[in-house]
Amino acid sequence: MRFLPSGRVRLTAVVAVAVGLAAGGIAYASIPDSSGVIHGCYKTVGGALRVIDTDKGWKCVPSETALNWNQTGPTGPQGPGATSFATTVARGSSQTVATLSNGVTVVGACGNSDGSPFLALKTPSGSNLQLGGTENETSVFPLDIVSGYSEYDIDNYPQTTNPVGFDGIVRDKSIGPIEHLDVHGNSGDPCPFWGMTIPSG
Repeated sequence: MRFLPSGRVRLTAVVAVAVGLAAGGIAYASIPDSSGVIHGCYKTVGGALRVIDTDKGWKCVPSETALNWNQTGPTGPQGPGATSFATTVARGSSQTVATLSNGVTVVGACGNSDGSPFLALKTPSGSNLQLGGTENETSVFPLDIVSGYSEYDIDNYPQTTNPVGFDGIVRDKSIGPIEHLDVHGNSGDPCPFWGMTIPSG
């Protein structure tokens, strides 16, 4: 004669197994590890990736390369942010259109007769301006040392109403760090100038 366990006994057994599995998972699951790092290995040929549990002694094999990563916050660590700017400059005048955190000042000017745009990148001291990038104008004047500061002029010569612009990296080497600068200007009455800066982080 067979005796079937009652419903209560069967339920108790199922609950016990479930609790045991959950406890085992809590005790042994360590992905990510206690520092929030996820450890992985990827095949150097083919790039197949697998995640490993280093707390259990798992390691990459000779045909794999270790790859570890982590996450701060819900979307990862915050990178350096861009700052945008936009302004207009009246005909026959000039003004600062942007000031970078590394000591570089961007000056925009608007021609008196035809509203032709002009840009200058300046540093506050000596011959400390460093820059590299591209410009979209017909003529660029070399770096000048004027009254103790350095200035790089970006202009249309002879003056025309063509747009001017600079996209590259720039800094005052005595202050640093490098920033990415993207600035543009158009002819007008007034002349519009706009752009953005991104610090190196």
